[in-house]
Amino acid sequence: MNYADVEDIKNKKLCSECTGERYLSNEIEESGKNAKCSYCGARRKCYTMELVSEKVDVIFKRYFERTPEADFEPSPYGWERDGEPVTYLIDDVVKAGNDVATDIQQILEMKYYSHSAAEIFEETEFAEDSQYVYKYASGVEWHERWSKFQNSLTSEARFFNREVEAYLDSVFQDLDKLDTRKGKSIFVTAGPSTELEYLFRARTFLSGDKLELALFNPDKELGPPPSHLAASGRMNSKGVSTFYGADALNVAISEVRPPVGSDVAIARFKIIRPLRLLNLFSLADLYAQGSMFDPEWSDKAERVAFLRDLQEKMVFPVMPGDEDFKYLSTQAISDYLANRFEPEIDGIVFGSVQSKSRGLNVVLFQKASRVKELKVTPGATYSLSKPIQHPEYYQPDYILTTHLSTKKRLKKAVPIAGSTSIEDIRPITLDIDVNQITVCHIDAIIYEWTPARVQQHTEKKAPVRRGFRGLLDI
Repeated sequence: MNYADVEDIKNKKLCSECTGERYLSNEIEESGKNAKCSYCGARRKCYTMELVSEKVDVIFKRYFERTPEADFEPSPYGWERDGEPVTYLIDDVVKAGNDVATDIQQILEMKYYSHSAAEIFEETEFAEDSQYVYKYASGVEWHERWSKFQNSLTSEARFFNREVEAYLDSVFQDLDKLDTRKGKSIFVTAGPSTELEYLFRARTFLSGDKLELALFNPDKELGPPPSHLAASGRMNSKGVSTFYGADALNVAISEVRPPVGSDVAIARFKIIRPLRLLNLFSLADLYAQGSMFDPEWSDKAERVAFLRDLQEKMVFPVMPGDEDFKYLSTQAISDYLANRFEPEIDGIVFGSVQSKSRGLNVVLFQKASRVKELKVTPGATYSLSKPIQHPEYYQPDYILTTHLSTKKRLKKAVPIAGSTSIEDIRPITLDIDVNQITVCHIDAIIYEWTPARVQQHTEKKAPVRRGFRGLLDI
């Protein structure tokens, strides 16, 4: 191959019909010049091969990486170089056939030709025998912005933070318009006649008296707490009442992390109206549909790569005592999704970090957390019999008895209903099933762990002090 030959190839024309790459084809049709195509002979809008090769060069710099000549991988057929042949990948990008791909390869090989490299048989970019691998989007810049977002919340401003709001706008804008590999929606419909019609909610009790009170008033004590009692959680700030539930009883127990010897009351709630939930699981299936020839596609691919990792960032385990700071980012996201996200949603579905099963956690925002109050029988009193294990008398369950007679009040009688001072105008979303309340006594907890041995090693030479400091602050 010589310079004159390559100059002739540069002047060749490629028409809009000779490429199967839709974006490139449309661009040629809009911006190309009328000429005779060098490959099909038809007179149409065309680009010169020099211009096409320049675009391919940009794409390879952005999305592909040449593999080292000595980087070989074992295979059933011997040792093979990692990657795919450069001409094959060019054809995969341009979708115009082997002749076009070969011409582009020759133009770019001459562009990067080096006489000094050729003298020592060193391979250069786009050499005929070179091979490349695709560089998958990593979302590095988006992950860096995530770190700045967390830092802004913890050390700058938690309220009226325009920087945080702008960041969340960029993350979630037009999220519903992104594509998933399986074609499924990133939203889940919950409620009547759906796969997610019931939610389980658990609460830990260290006192028998408080457990009894909860069983007498299950709609209030086992439902979401009122605002003045709502503690800070993964998806809510202190004072914002939200409903945390799970799709299975065992998942609900795991999430409250009960200590040995405690009791856990688990109630089943029926979702009585349709809800629209964002499924964080589905973010892992997002992909950036588009063309490498589109300058905006790279940013889209990087954003999608970040979104695929977002669930892990939102469900990471937090150690006791670290909640106030470690939950700030997820609380901000939850508040944004509850009040600013379009289209409007009622909550989030995400994976359980405490349960090894494929269980689901569901958080319903404050606007979708209202529980239907239980009806009160006028004048009735209530008593509770606890489980008994005795050779002569065995009672495995709690028995809550309603006494309709008002002549004699029983000990520990507690009315079920309470009064509220502020009218709740939220629509009723949840209905507790009083026949599906379970109390589990925590007898033991099983741990799973990854061991790492501590090996002792002795050196005669004294260690360099700065070597250790380098791990910390250098």
